[in-house]
Amino acid sequence: MESIADGDSTAGFFAVIDSDGTMVGGMRVHGPHLTPDEIAGFQPWIGTAGEAQLRAELVERIPLGVVETKGAWSRREPRIPGVGALLARAIPHAAWLLDARYVFGASPLHCLDIYRATAAQVPAEVSAVAYPDERYVTVPVWWDRDDLSTAAPDQHELIVAEREQLVAARKRSDGPGPT
Repeated sequence: MESIADGDSTAGFFAVIDSDGTMVGGMRVHGPHLTPDEIAGFQPWIGTAGEAQLRAELVERIPLGVVETKGAWSRREPRIPGVGALLARAIPHAAWLLDARYVFGASPLHCLDIYRATAAQVPAEVSAVAYPDERYVTVPVWWDRDDLSTAAPDQHELIVAEREQLVAARKRSDGPGPT
């Protein structure tokens, strides 16, 4: 906690707390970033055939704000249904809270459906890599805070409702913020 509390390395942290007050999931958010090379999730593509395309996408989006999600996790036993979907919905909120338009992530294939349900897009021109090791096939994913049109209807509805709650909470706590 001490290594992230000052905000220098981690701009935000989402925690999922169960009804007993136990943390059962979480995710870090970094950024907004100024260059592709400071985005940890971009590093696995350096030296691959997809590096130039992915770097171009990052360079194009960085002026509009790019944050990165890292280290999403949820408790394995006992499994709590919905934690993954809740963390995936937090991703577009991260962009909004940090006043960035885009969120970049590196997703293993087994998580893609849950991310796509929250409007994540996979660039077709960038090949998958083995990351963090050869057990995983990982692809880059993008969320656009301003375009949730590809989100699953149920997840889109929840994202909108949660955003309204965040707006109301922000107005109560410190006045105007992103809308």
